[in-house]
Amino acid sequence: MANAKFRGYNRVKFQSLKLGRTVFCKSLFLRDYLLHLEWDDSIQSYELYPFKISYRTNNRHRTISPHVLLNNSEEQQIVVWLKSSLTDEENFQQTVKIITNFCESKGFHFAVKFPDEIRKEPFLSNLKLIRRYVRCEINFNHIRFCREFFENVSNPLLGNFIQFLVSKNEMPQTAYALLSQKIIETDIYSYPINPESPIQLKKQFPNFQRGRIAA
Repeated sequence: MANAKFRGYNRVKFQSLKLGRTVFCKSLFLRDYLLHLEWDDSIQSYELYPFKISYRTNNRHRTISPHVLLNNSEEQQIVVWLKSSLTDEENFQQTVKIITNFCESKGFHFAVKFPDEIRKEPFLSNLKLIRRYVRCEINFNHIRFCREFFENVSNPLLGNFIQFLVSKNEMPQTAYALLSQKIIETDIYSYPINPESPIQLKKQFPNFQRGRIAA
């Protein structure tokens, strides 16, 4: 992730795995929200700043662009507006009214996301940690090692699993890569990820082609 100055905004580069391309956010707040979307299996795709809504206020023509348009697994389209802590209440209420009216006319759902939802800890920090390893390759041997470890350990912890992988001549990062692919799981919502984190093996495994995870 990197920043670039662009038309008065601190534009933030974000590599989206769901979209298969780089997107640019106008704030770190939006970047943090995209981490949620990338992790959420119910979100199939999304589009940033999908359209502009024109309106008039105080005899002046203005436009506003919602932050994200989501497509979820229930085939719903959800327009999302992010309310930052810097947004004053009067402008916020006006924005919500404008977007709500537009969404109702187009058949979209509408949702507002707040900082305390998006930046809730330790969830956000855990997402950032896991994402560092999301591009690490996972192969069939890693799945075999997972099964061997969980079949022989009654109280599996992340630290013990890392030691086990190292004993198999694997890198410690492999454990975090398996977390990022949701092959092993831990509670990332309630507790910071650490060597004492309890882990479990996901019941369903991905398919493999030529030693790599198949999409």
